[in-house]
Amino acid sequence: MVGPAVALSPPPPPKIAGPAPLLPAPDALKGISIAPLRMSEVPTGTRTDLTRAFNCGASYRLYPEVKRQSDGTDRVVYWTAVDVKQRRADFLVGPDALAVFTSRPSDFAEVALRYFAQGSPDAVTTESAKVVDVAMRDGFGAAFRQLARAWTFAAKTELHVLYEEWRAASTPLARKQALAKQMNEQYR
Repeated sequence: MVGPAVALSPPPPPKIAGPAPLLPAPDALKGISIAPLRMSEVPTGTRTDLTRAFNCGASYRLYPEVKRQSDGTDRVVYWTAVDVKQRRADFLVGPDALAVFTSRPSDFAEVALRYFAQGSPDAVTTESAKVVDVAMRDGFGAAFRQLARAWTFAAKTELHVLYEEWRAASTPLARKQALAKQMNEQYR
C-alpha cells in the first residue's frame, strides 16, 4: 500500500531535450547592467553560443557569451539581452542575475527605453550613468569613485570644447577673451 505522502506528491519534472545547462565561469560578470556602460569590462576570449539562446518575454532574446575552460567545458561569462525589435544589445546579465532578469523582462525593457530614448548617449552622459550602474552592483564606495571619474572626464571634455571653440577662426576676439577668462577661472 502507498502512503498518503507518496500518493499526493507531484510527478517528477519531464526531461527536456537539448544542451546541458551552462554553469557560470570563474570570471563571470555579476548583476545586470545597461550594455554600453559595461562593454569595456567584458572578459576577452568569449564567444556567443547561438544554440543556447532563448526568448525572454516579448522584448528580448538572451544570448550566452561563453568561454572554454581548461577542462574543455563551456561556461557562461554573461548573457546579452538583445531587444528583438531594435536589434540592439540592451543589457549584460551576469549568470547570478539571470533569474531576476527573466522574471521581469518588461521592467528592464522600460529602463532601456528610458536610457536609449534620445538615441545613443554621448560620452559624458555614459560616464554619469555608470555612477548609478556601479552603485547598484558594487555599493556606494565604488559609486563615489566612479562619480570622481565622471566629473574628471566631464571637466576634461568641457575644457576641450572650450578650447576648440576659442581656437576656431570664426570666433570674435571678445568671445575668445571671455572663453579664456572662463577657462582660467574653472580649470586652474
